[in-house]
Amino acid sequence: MSNLAKGKKVQIKATGEYGIIKDIERVKRETGNREDVTYLVKLSGKPGWVQCERKALSLVVDSPKNDNVYPKEVHRVFKLPNGSTCTLVGVVGIADSDDIDLGVLQFKSIKMKYFNIGYSICHADDAFDEETGLKIATKRCYNRPMAEYLSPYLGEFRDDMVDTVLDLKQKYILDNYDAFVNKKH
Repeated sequence: MSNLAKGKKVQIKATGEYGIIKDIERVKRETGNREDVTYLVKLSGKPGWVQCERKALSLVVDSPKNDNVYPKEVHRVFKLPNGSTCTLVGVVGIADSDDIDLGVLQFKSIKMKYFNIGYSICHADDAFDEETGLKIATKRCYNRPMAEYLSPYLGEFRDDMVDTVLDLKQKYILDNYDAFVNKKH
């Protein structure tokens, strides 16, 4: 979780809200050489500031400037109303149509763009580990996605569309969290 600095875009893990680090407060501890660090975050679309500790924030990494680098992964971590933590991952990539099961659809061998979404739930009773949540959600993107989108148009699934769809999926999970938390795989 390094590289947290002024001007960096972050996500507050507990709420899923996004913001920009506007200031960093450092206070030396009375004993030893350590210091306590607090980040002041300006939330998107909200007045005022929020104080957060380092462990409460996730750095949001912007997509590379070269849009031709695939697969791209975007993730969100947010709390559910029952105290569980959900990790949502979207993966956008390019594959040959021969490598994709298209059911009854038939294409000659062409490049196709895909966008898959996976999730993982860490129950409130368990200790949350972001790395494990990302690993499980990413694996589900490829093996058992909660949503799959496919397009022969390689300009599809731009960053803004991916963000919008992930926002909708996050809202859907929050509104229907019982169906996800109680689901047996």
